[in-house]
Formats: sequence, C-alpha cells, structure tokens
Amino acid sequence: MIAPEYVQRSGDHAIPHLAIANRRRWADSLLDLLVDVGPLNRSDACAKLGWPSSRFDATIRFARAQVCPELGLTIPAAVPPLFLYQVTTEWEPVELGASWSLGHVDSRLAGILRDVDTILPHLTRGTKEWRRANFLSKRLAHLLSTLAEIDHA
Repeated sequence: MIAPEYVQRSGDHAIPHLAIANRRRWADSLLDLLVDVGPLNRSDACAKLGWPSSRFDATIRFARAQVCPELGLTIPAAVPPLFLYQVTTEWEPVELGASWSLGHVDSRLAGILRDVDTILPHLTRGTKEWRRANFLSKRLAHLLSTLAEIDHA
C-alpha cells in the first residue's frame, strides 16, 4: 500500500506522485511533438516517440484532462479518414471531433434504448425492475432527442 502523502487524486483515481510526474512528462512530450510536427495519427506519433499504443492512449487522456486545460489548448477527437490528433484552439476541429464522437454516443444510446423498450412490456408493471426500465427508457429518449437537436443546430 502506498502511503497517502505520496498519492495524488486524478479524477476518481489515486495515483502515486511518481506516476503523475511520468504522465505529465509524457503529456508534455506528446504536446511538444504535436505542436512541432503538426497533426499525426496514433501510429506515427507512437513511432516518433517510441511508445506502445497503450501509453499513447493513456497519455492522450491525461493530456486532455490535466495538461491542456491549464494551457488553454485542446486535443479534439480524431476523425476519419486519417484519424489525426492535433493540438488546437480553433473551433472547426473541435466541432468535427464532437460530431464524430456524438455519433458514437447516439448509436450506443439508441441500442440501449431499443433493448430496454423491447424488454419493458415483459416486466410486471409496478415492480422495481419495471420502474427502473421505465425510468431508463424515458431518460434515454430525452437524451437522444437532445443529441438530435445538437446535431441539427
């Protein structure tokens, strides 16, 4: 067990200070690369940094959550066909990344709503399971209509 004085909170996770220092160093290296070289896909960035893809994925998450907000920068979601990661302060790449990501969210939520609505008539009305399924159905329908409004705005 790591002593509490050597641990820093990051979101919902307790991370040892040394791991935070490493993550910060990796994030700084990745940001420097993306600023100096420009937009890169995952494999090119990993090749230039000599990293496995798992370190790249963890570093992107850490950089987006911890480092970029401090610097007033963002790394938007990479979009097809090239899936390039870039550091930016511009709206267009953020809008494209958000649109791409919201499409995935919309698809997954629609699948969950389909499953819940399929099983809801088979549950006994008034039971705890029925109330939970009914609640989920209503909230998912609301979320999906909100996402549709965002998409058409």
